[in-house]
Amino acid sequence: MVVCIAVIVLRYRRPDASRTFRLPGMPVVPALGAVFSVWLITFLDPVTWLRFAVWFVIGAVIYALYGYRRSALARRS
Repeated sequence: MVVCIAVIVLRYRRPDASRTFRLPGMPVVPALGAVFSVWLITFLDPVTWLRFAVWFVIGAVIYALYGYRRSALARRS
């Protein structure tokens, strides 16, 4: 879903960027991809959503801690 939306946004915000693939039916095809992705997500079990939330929090904490220690801003101060 995120990739489909990002393709649409980038095609309009950065039309001069080099593209390594063609996209026929722009913006209909990525919009349909995003809609069908949301439709499929609505059928997931609550347990799947819970697992996603737990792993997302774990990943966000690891990412934040790594970024906090390795960032260029942290080195300056």
